[in-house]
Amino acid sequence: MTLSTLKSFRRAAGLLVITAMVCVAGTAVFRRSTTNRDLGSVANVALNQPIVGVAATPTGNGYWLVAADGGVFTFGDAHYFGSTGNRALNAPIIGLAATPSGKGYWLLGADGGVFTFGDAHFYGSTGARKLAAPIAGIARTRSGRGYWLVARDGGVFTFGDARFFGSAAGHAAAPVIGMAMTRSGSGYWIATDDARVYNFGDAPAQGSAKGLSAPVIGIARQHVGNGYWLAASDGSTSAAGKARSYGTQFAVDDSSAGYGDPVVTIAGSPKGGYWVATNNGAIGVSTTHKAAKPSAKATGMIAYQLFQKMNAERTARHMAPFGWDRLLSQRATSWARTLIATHQFKHQDLSGIANAAGGRFEEVGENLFSGSGGAADAGTAHVALMQSPDHRANVLMRQGQLVGIAAVCSGNTLMVVEDFAIKMGAPLPPGNLVIPPAQPVAAPSQGGAGC
Repeated sequence: MTLSTLKSFRRAAGLLVITAMVCVAGTAVFRRSTTNRDLGSVANVALNQPIVGVAATPTGNGYWLVAADGGVFTFGDAHYFGSTGNRALNAPIIGLAATPSGKGYWLLGADGGVFTFGDAHFYGSTGARKLAAPIAGIARTRSGRGYWLVARDGGVFTFGDARFFGSAAGHAAAPVIGMAMTRSGSGYWIATDDARVYNFGDAPAQGSAKGLSAPVIGIARQHVGNGYWLAASDGSTSAAGKARSYGTQFAVDDSSAGYGDPVVTIAGSPKGGYWVATNNGAIGVSTTHKAAKPSAKATGMIAYQLFQKMNAERTARHMAPFGWDRLLSQRATSWARTLIATHQFKHQDLSGIANAAGGRFEEVGENLFSGSGGAADAGTAHVALMQSPDHRANVLMRQGQLVGIAAVCSGNTLMVVEDFAIKMGAPLPPGNLVIPPAQPVAAPSQGGAGC
């Protein structure tokens, strides 16, 4: 087997930021969906408030994005009809819904306040009511002459010609994140952030979501047939009913988009597929090919074995083992998924990790590994990183204290992200850092858990 290795490094606040890429013949190929496409984003725009919602035009050739202050951004054949960007709001905007004509939209506040633009009519709101829980989502009726609002506790409020079919209040064990109506308009699904879905009216029970390892942030109806997608904060989706399974792909030519930020919203396209958006306004589209991947348990085992092997190297050299850090693990997982989905191989913004840690970290570093075929396993990844002096520097840095590791598979391709941190106030690495020798490698065996 012939391997080719690409490595580069730079010093970022003391810890070395390292990449290692090992390639073999055979790569999982993603194709863009033929039903929808990336029509633009605000990923490179300085936003006053984060993006919170997306809605498709009736043609499927455009979409609106809305920010928490009610600022509205249009793409494709979506037209601008107004915003609340210059108003003082009682509660932040949390989403929007388009009228059937596409010539207007409703903006929804967390207090249930409803703002109308274009040909959208006002049928009522909960803005003046005392709610048991904030509002989580809106779905318009098929006619567009009414809408439902759903609260975080599962309570449902009807306005206009929207009929009440039931609620999840008293049943939902986790916060509700949204709702979607059925194709007929005579029922709806209500989803919670733990991937549970409650069905009412003519909405069929579709079972629980599969393959999601991050909190659910949205539900979107498939426009043909009774099915829907649940979207997780890492951009992954789960299809139910007649909805087709897709992967999610972000634009690969926008290097400053800040991918790795959480996905916050999803909208189904009338032409098929869906769009998702991150809180910084990057757009992901459904792909027509979703590569097979092992269960979360399998990829978790790869990360666990890498953690064991890493600490075996440190113990063999009389160094304190790394402690596992949840934040580093979450950031590593989000970034690994992004790299797999976008076919990129680059570092995330490590200052974002430091900021999220709230002063816990003095320094942060990162190792990357990608391998496919016979190189898509924990043992091969570990040995490759240990044989590279610059990667080994992060693994064997005596001042290193914390690590979070992620392993993500797409078909037979493995992406590994290892994020390291030194605690605030701990001794820093010397300027003349000497990289320990690789030999003897304490965990030299290849193989193990893999894709």
